[in-house]
Amino acid sequence: MDEQQLSGLEKLQTEKEEFLREMKSQMERIRHENEQLKQERSLLDMKFKILEAEFQQLAKEREDLKREKAEFERQKAYSRGYSRMEFEEDREVIGDFYREQVFFFKGVTNPLGLKKRYKDLIKIFHPDNLFGDTETITKINLEYEKMKDYLQVKSRHKA
Repeated sequence: MDEQQLSGLEKLQTEKEEFLREMKSQMERIRHENEQLKQERSLLDMKFKILEAEFQQLAKEREDLKREKAEFERQKAYSRGYSRMEFEEDREVIGDFYREQVFFFKGVTNPLGLKKRYKDLIKIFHPDNLFGDTETITKINLEYEKMKDYLQVKSRHKA
């Protein structure tokens, strides 16, 4: 072989060695990144399990709170002299009415409470006040009239 071929072979050999070094460093970098991804994935899985457990606990507590609220309402109704059947019937009717029409007077179940809430709302939303609004007052008045009629019908129904 002549010198030109030998120098070409040496050049190819050095290029090959350089390529192998680069390939080795790239493989090492890829291995390191894969390890980091594994660690991040396991950390994410742990966080997800913790969140899932917390959401389950929250759902359980929400159900417990619902049951306690229903029991409280039942006891409150019994203390007022409602029978169980009357209470369940009224709760269904009131619940339907509230879901469909009541916003400002939510939770009001008697005429006295209705009147008090109405006066409080008028004090807050009257157009002469700083944050008063005629549109809101109109809505309050309409809802007040509907609630007043509803409570009158309800009281006649019980009598």
